[in-house]
Amino acid sequence: MILAPVVVVAVVTQWGTVMALAGLDDAEETEVPREPPEETPTRQIPDAAVQLHQPFVGTPAAGWGDGIDGIEPPEPEPVGSFTADEVDAATEQVLATLEAAYLDRRVIEDHDIERYLDTLAPDARTEIAPEAESPSQGFGYTVRIADDHELLPASPKTAGELTVSPGEDGVLEFSLSLSVAYAFDTDEPDRILGSLDIVSVLRAEENYEVVAGDAFRGGSHGVWPGESDWHLYSIGCNDAGDGYLAPSYSDRALGGDELEHQDEFYFDPDNPLSDEDTC
Repeated sequence: MILAPVVVVAVVTQWGTVMALAGLDDAEETEVPREPPEETPTRQIPDAAVQLHQPFVGTPAAGWGDGIDGIEPPEPEPVGSFTADEVDAATEQVLATLEAAYLDRRVIEDHDIERYLDTLAPDARTEIAPEAESPSQGFGYTVRIADDHELLPASPKTAGELTVSPGEDGVLEFSLSLSVAYAFDTDEPDRILGSLDIVSVLRAEENYEVVAGDAFRGGSHGVWPGESDWHLYSIGCNDAGDGYLAPSYSDRALGGDELEHQDEFYFDPDNPLSDEDTC
């Protein structure tokens, strides 16, 4: 009984040699589809086989919206001294910041942080740029994908709600509860054990202010990031320690057996933000 696993491991690690001896080393590899279909399942399919062209079907994110569409914005109605149109305009500003921070591939994959900073009020941009540009500051401003990984073509999935309330005169305060699921590509799809090997999740609770009042100088008008907290699930822990997002298959350090909840809990933006260390 002890010898069987040893033999299996040897065959796997020497697969190239076995193929060569069989005369199949030059056989054409089957192309694995990666481009998502026009329609994908809108509910989780438990124990679904991993498919790179629709990577979320086996996860709780299957029914979420694509990109920014998964975030429910506030109704465009008057808030404090702001008219409905002004609230709607401010909401669009915050959504643009969120899209840059979490969904713009030039930010998250190419690390072009200027695209994120450009969505902020000029004075806010100047104030936070040193922190926002440093990966060591963690995920408080943007998500950055580790250099040796890339996302699949499928859009990240989002779920969450953005709410608005009056702040001081000339200020709107926004609160966000957000989940974002990212699907990573791999050159070895046959080594993937399950959907969460390639799907990572960020949960965030954030606050923003939009300044528009005459009492503030022009450079202060626009979006200001406020307090934020976040939690990562199903990740590559080594890269996360350096401030980058990577899939769990990259080091398989996720302590899933020791966690307090099932996968669904860590995906759901309606649940309290976990303080568990998933590494």
